[in-house]
Amino acid sequence: AQRLRRAYIDYKGWRIGQEWSTFQDLTVIPESASFLVLAEGMPFNRQAIVRYSSGPWQFAAENGNTTVTDTAGSRVEADTNIIPDLIARYNMDGDYGHVSVSGIARQLRSDNTAANDEIYGFGLALQGRLKVGDRNDLRFSLVGGEGLGRYVALNSTNAAAVNPMNGALEAINLVGGLVAYRHFV
Repeated sequence: AQRLRRAYIDYKGWRIGQEWSTFQDLTVIPESASFLVLAEGMPFNRQAIVRYSSGPWQFAAENGNTTVTDTAGSRVEADTNIIPDLIARYNMDGDYGHVSVSGIARQLRSDNTAANDEIYGFGLALQGRLKVGDRNDLRFSLVGGEGLGRYVALNSTNAAAVNPMNGALEAINLVGGLVAYRHFV
């Protein structure tokens, strides 16, 4: 099956199309034969976005699809969100390297719950690549929040779960991180 990985249009600070999420800082991906292996502790996804960049700031509205664990323990892609995921990111660059801080606010909805619930999720990420000597660097990512789901670790955790006692939708807490050192010999 053919898949669209990345396709976008850039115009005067705007980027519209299918692209890496603004919540993800691409500079921190450790070098590896397969970068998917190292995605477990960091924001990592591509999706439809509308992003505006101005200097160190980036603001985006992105695909708001919600993954939910139902009462049987199965994954359901609810895809019923009305509000897109909203992301703000600030990038800092200097002699030390690069650091970014990102925040996300999300609507989590599912028509498969007793109350057709709508709740909200949020998250923060601190990511960077710090210079160590002339060529080496230390890369890191720390991310946490409620309802992050598919934004972290290739969607290894859903954004929300249906409480079997009352049928209500509840956001799932998530914390992830990674540290990688790149050393030239």
